[in-house]
Amino acid sequence: MGFHAFSDSLFKQAEYRLTVARRAFDDAQYAYVICLSQEVVELALKSLLRRVGVAYPKSRDVGELLLINRDLFNRTAEAELDEATSISTELSRLKDFAAYGDEATAVPSENLFERSDAEDALRKAERILALVKKALS
Repeated sequence: MGFHAFSDSLFKQAEYRLTVARRAFDDAQYAYVICLSQEVVELALKSLLRRVGVAYPKSRDVGELLLINRDLFNRTAEAELDEATSISTELSRLKDFAAYGDEATAVPSENLFERSDAEDALRKAERILALVKKALS
């Protein structure tokens, strides 16, 4: 499978997760929205990296790789790469809390996140998908 086909597959997975995240939002599953939004960002950014032939680690946050390889993204503005890196890092940090809760304080994930947190995560996931779609076209 070539870089383009693999990249396209990752992007489609990101789009589908956004669809599921919106459904989870409607069901007031706010912690799950955070998890899915992080996955949207991760898959979309990995799609972009794969498209230009950059191997990425099996970790959630690949924002730093965008910055290291910024010269490969000539159609992507510097500010957009910085924004994508920031969003990737932020949502990656929230993912464990969203999935498992705060084990140190025994607070379950559904008690850690509110509607506004989920709205913010969805907005960021949508933004990254839009940026990546533009860069891939």
